[in-house]
Amino acid sequence: MAFLMLSAQKSLLTMKKNQMQFEYSCLINKVQNLKKQEAAWAKTQNALYDNDGDDKTSWDQENDDFYIGLTKEEENLTVDADTINSQIQIIDGYLASMKTMVQNDVKQATSLNLLGGG
Repeated sequence: MAFLMLSAQKSLLTMKKNQMQFEYSCLINKVQNLKKQEAAWAKTQNALYDNDGDDKTSWDQENDDFYIGLTKEEENLTVDADTINSQIQIIDGYLASMKTMVQNDVKQATSLNLLGGG
């Protein structure tokens, strides 16, 4: 019975891990898209300031609300992705320990059967 319980628990953890890996992939894709948006916005703003004929002004990304919003969203998504990745690693640890428990249970059951005690 313990084996069946461990097997069911392993299945649930594996499903959760797969879901989290999907979420992680989605977050990483969003981060990559935000980086592309940041680069495109910076390129556009630099081009606008370079072509305004005034050598004294340049684009100030530290005061550009849109650019700041993109970078903050990127940072937040990166933190979320790191958190999910840490949770995936924890689940991997649980799965590895469960595998060891099952192997030990099988060894114990086999030795009991060989001794006639099972």
